Amino acid sequence: MLDITNASDLVTVSWNRFRNHDKTMLIGSSDSASADRGKLRVTFHHNSFESLGQRAPRVRFGQVHVFNNFYEIENLGHYLYSWGVGIESAIFIDRFNGTAIHARGTLVNASGRGIASTSSRPGTTGTIRTIQTS
Repeated sequence: MLDITNASDLVTVSWNRFRNHDKTMLIGSSDSASADRGKLRVTFHHNSFESLGQRAPRVRFGQVHVFNNFYEIENLGHYLYSWGVGIESAIFIDRFNGTAIHARGTLVNASGRGIASTSSRPGTTGTIRTIQTS
């Protein structure tokens, strides 16, 4: 539905409705797109993510801030994850339903069906963490 690639930078995605789709959005086109390094700074706020399968968003090389979004998972059989963190990337989440989120390494849960995942490919790293707000 939405891809942010090719060294795009300082992008805000706000007040959108993403619905009924599998691979929703991609930030950074591939693990070899080194021109994206230091770019792809993206903020997501006040979006609605409904009945999606995965990639809300999936990030490579980017630094992504996520806050005040609505996520509704209607079909667990179709759902894989919401936030995917790949090579040299990070997703910062203020809060998700009152829960602090921090993940590093491989999938957050063993079943592979969770709200967040990080790359399981050897030699790639990414981080998901929350920002403490008062």
